Amino acid sequence: LEVAGRIRHRWNREIARLQDPARDVVGDLRIVRFLRGNKGDEKGASEQFGRFLTTRLERPEIESRIRASVIGREPDDFLEWYNARQHPCLCCCPYAGTRADGHVIVVVRAGALDSSKLENRAGISEQEVLDLDVARAEWWHWH
Repeated sequence: LEVAGRIRHRWNREIARLQDPARDVVGDLRIVRFLRGNKGDEKGASEQFGRFLTTRLERPEIESRIRASVIGREPDDFLEWYNARQHPCLCCCPYAGTRADGHVIVVVRAGALDSSKLENRAGISEQEVLDLDVARAEWWHWH
């Protein structure tokens, strides 16, 4: 946690500019995930966390629109919201339950994904697909 504190301190200016510097966005657990993803390397985790913050600052709609649309939703409500927007050729159930330790169980049928059908045949833009990925991650980290 000491390392997470140093990383957060390094990015205090960027954190202060966020619309919603919530615990699930800039708290210890989020920063520790960057550390785990970088095998404990503080410099790598800090750089990645900085890119994460920069993206949020460059795309304010992540907080104002995308995050706001999913935070606070109960699992059934989130699934209904998500499924109404998901591209029909993507095979993901973003919430199949919660493990005893609190982690969200996700089901992705990667073998059933037909990328040739991911073209805009469903009337869903690439940006909408990407925004839904962001929304899913926001909800996971919040839930």
